[in-house]
Amino acid sequence: MSTPQQRVFARRLSGVGALGVLIHLVFLGLGSYRQSYDAYTHIFFASHWLHHWWSAFEPRWYTGFSVFTYPPFSHQLIALPAFIVGLEPAFLAVQSLCLVALATGMYRYARIWCTPPVATLAAVLLVFSPALAMTLHLFGQYPNLISLALTLHVLAFVHGFLREDGSPQHRWQQLLAGELLLISTAFTSLFANFLGVFFFALPILIKHWRKEALGRIGLLLLLGGGTLVACLTPFFAYMRVHPLVQVSIPHASRDNVLQMSLLNYFTFYGLYGAVLPGLLCWLVYALWKRRHLAFVFPVLFLLLLSTGGATPFNAWLLGPLFDVLTFDRFAFWNSILILPVLADLLWRVFASLRRQGLPQPFWWGGVGLLAVAYLVGFALNISAYRWWPLPPALHLAGIQEVLDRPAYQQRRYLTLGLGGNNVSALSAYHPAESLDGNYNFARRIPELNQAPIALLDDAKYYGEPGIDALAKLLLDPRKYALQVLFLRDQYYTPLLQASGWRQVDRLDQGIEVWEPGVVIPALPPVEQRGSSAHAPGADFGQRSWFQWVWSVLPLSGFFLALCWVTYLAYAKYARADRTAFTSEDGSL
Repeated sequence: MSTPQQRVFARRLSGVGALGVLIHLVFLGLGSYRQSYDAYTHIFFASHWLHHWWSAFEPRWYTGFSVFTYPPFSHQLIALPAFIVGLEPAFLAVQSLCLVALATGMYRYARIWCTPPVATLAAVLLVFSPALAMTLHLFGQYPNLISLALTLHVLAFVHGFLREDGSPQHRWQQLLAGELLLISTAFTSLFANFLGVFFFALPILIKHWRKEALGRIGLLLLLGGGTLVACLTPFFAYMRVHPLVQVSIPHASRDNVLQMSLLNYFTFYGLYGAVLPGLLCWLVYALWKRRHLAFVFPVLFLLLLSTGGATPFNAWLLGPLFDVLTFDRFAFWNSILILPVLADLLWRVFASLRRQGLPQPFWWGGVGLLAVAYLVGFALNISAYRWWPLPPALHLAGIQEVLDRPAYQQRRYLTLGLGGNNVSALSAYHPAESLDGNYNFARRIPELNQAPIALLDDAKYYGEPGIDALAKLLLDPRKYALQVLFLRDQYYTPLLQASGWRQVDRLDQGIEVWEPGVVIPALPPVEQRGSSAHAPGADFGQRSWFQWVWSVLPLSGFFLALCWVTYLAYAKYARADRTAFTSEDGSL
């Protein structure tokens, strides 16, 4: 039990955590997401569900692809309020709720091992985490944050099911709440489901690993694994019929991230921040005092995985997955997983120093130094979109007006030099079809699948393979009905001229409009195309069972979970009121 002084301190920490959430919201409101890598990619997917909730085929990228290639829950969460307020306000609203869910989820997860004040400290450390700041404001990895928030709450219910001091009725109530939330988690991300959930669940399973709980642990593993696989049935079925044939695309996190460089700051050092030396200190403490040993293996394993290609171990362990995964995700997970026990270590160290009579100036000075070291990483990462050389967010109204011209309708376009964030933003707000896109897992154009490049828009950064892939498309624009190109980087001008393209217009912000020197026939309407060699799976979404699973089950499971958790909370307080009333009545 915590003392009154500790409870007062916990309330003050809660206020600090609320301030941290407010700081995140201020930066989001200032437009940090507009210059992040992936935020508009997820807004683009949300726009699909906003306009085509009952269709799995998305024609705007790569001559068309199936949204069965990306779990839908996080995007549907945006699309639902977007019916009323629009895409970007809905995105900001959901991000705000996600931050609150992350903080409360960390508190509930930390309470499995820590007292309420320490759990509150862990939640505050999460809110000011450098990894959270970078993932949210620079990477724009919104589904990973939703998945983590749901995972933390799911595992709190898992703990309630495995506890020995609860009644059987309470255990099954906790299991049902966790299972309903797990359904939404399964529909949020691909790799986070099977990797992130595993690493965060492992300490709990180790904690409860005893003979009396083995049956329940086995039930959890079967139920959890079965739920994850069953919910992703449309994805697995689609990939079996249309397997991905993309060659490996280089990513900095697969290199030696331990070398000191600015790029490795974003793939390793900046994600950990001050947590990295704290993690190493905690490992020594944990092995010495034999405290929180359940965390040692997952923390060490995640630390090893987060080193990417620094050692041959990861390539040996993961095999073909090594060329698919991005390893910064492991640094992100590890920097969050360590927070409960790191908070406990900090709490014990300073409590010990106070008991030994250390003068208050020294005590508060130590707290201040640690806080400054931690917040430096937070401040750098939350403002990284300002100082890291990312493409600026452009005003796209001029491009949209060009795409609305009759000569360009029912034909495709391409951009060069706009930046991935602007490529996704343009597609999110305009129905025109592009040969490019910002989700490599979905593309089926051979010229792209056979090239180790992420975006045609920045083909020059991939050297000769990027220019070769771009040249193939420019030289034969009829093959994919490529009618217009928007150029913002003069590096590509000689290639365009040599390929027979000519400039026909100039827009503001340095954007030029180019056309090929041949007549491009119009495409048939999307609903008349069906499946083809270059857009496989256009009719795959018509299978009613798969479409029902993808369109109905994610939000249904989430709302059922909210209703059930609300009922449990109401029943708990109702029982508390009845107990208080009975006690008072009996004392009269």
